[in-house]
Amino acid sequence: MIDNNDSFTMNVNQMLTELNTEVVIVNYNDFIPEMTDEFAQIVISPGPGHPDEYPKIFQLLEQFKSTKKILGICLGHQIIGLHFGAELKQIENIIHGKQSQNKLISNSPIYNNMPDNCQIGRYHSWVLDKSRIPNDLEILSMAEDNQVMSIKHKQFNIIGVQFHPESFITQCGSQLLNNWLNLI
Repeated sequence: MIDNNDSFTMNVNQMLTELNTEVVIVNYNDFIPEMTDEFAQIVISPGPGHPDEYPKIFQLLEQFKSTKKILGICLGHQIIGLHFGAELKQIENIIHGKQSQNKLISNSPIYNNMPDNCQIGRYHSWVLDKSRIPNDLEILSMAEDNQVMSIKHKQFNIIGVQFHPESFITQCGSQLLNNWLNLI
């Protein structure tokens, strides 16, 4: 897992560890994409700031998009979207610790054994602009305020979630992470 200097990283780590997954955490400041050579699965953590402040993650996506299973959470989701041609927009009111409904709009194994309207925890001020999602990306879910909450790449094994599965206000976060771990 790449830690983008976010306090939620350890919560993601705990949840993945509880799912019997060995997690290696590398801080963004120490990270180089080649560090991931030996890993099949990569989590891009949440983090502060704008995705443009994390150029090494864009390098990682370019270098390993066809060979690694990648999950981006919040900032990681935004970086994935931008890397593949989506655009960001700043929302009027910062959302920090708000619970929303995650409304599924596309069938994806990432949401297996989860309700269609699971409660999710949101902590963000930027979102992917739903009118600027390229054809290579598929929107999987939206919040009730019509903001994009999850995407997947149509060709590569890459998924992004805007919400925080590790948050205590997300109902099905452990199931979502378990589904991601078990995706082929």
